[in-house]
Amino acid sequence: KAYINSPTYFRYYPRNIRGNAQKTILTKDKNYQLYNSAFTTCPPENSDWMISSNEINIDPNKQIGTAKNTVLYFYDVPVFYSPYLRFPTSSQRESGLLMPLYSQSDRYGVAITTPYYFNLAPNYDLIMLPRYMAKRDLQLLVETRQLNSYGLNTINVEYLPNDQEFGSFRKSSLANPPPELAPNNPRLTNLKRAKDQRYALKVNDD
Repeated sequence: KAYINSPTYFRYYPRNIRGNAQKTILTKDKNYQLYNSAFTTCPPENSDWMISSNEINIDPNKQIGTAKNTVLYFYDVPVFYSPYLRFPTSSQRESGLLMPLYSQSDRYGVAITTPYYFNLAPNYDLIMLPRYMAKRDLQLLVETRQLNSYGLNTINVEYLPNDQEFGSFRKSSLANPPPELAPNNPRLTNLKRAKDQRYALKVNDD
């Protein structure tokens, strides 16, 4: 093993990731072990969110990473904790936590999303996206995708239990079956149901 007992700083430019670790170990299998580490994709002068973990293990051969005692900080406030996480380090399909998403809008203020990907079957997957919005509170988005002989079928469901601006529970769902299922009825290619018509216009960007 190779040890680096002093604090180290790293930057991965292809994904704009930067971070640090108090201790780093390179094993004989060329696995990386990072202890008391933290990372973000925010610019150096503005760390709006940060993920810290007691221990991160990265296996380049299996292209899998694991993390223990992980905390997500949003403006220095802890908003998510997990004792154990598994995540892919490549573009291959693998269930696990994806990189947090940061955005800002006049409609919902500052927002952070922590997506989790479920690889359920070779032709079926699901993404769960808990999203905190400063002006609207917590929102949950779920997207399922299924590939069959007709094409790609997607279903999107959104829940906003306590909209701070609207003052009540709100939800929306959108189904996009393959056009081949309804060649004579184009309306069936996009089925949308919302509790109020202003939901998409007032909450989301699109």
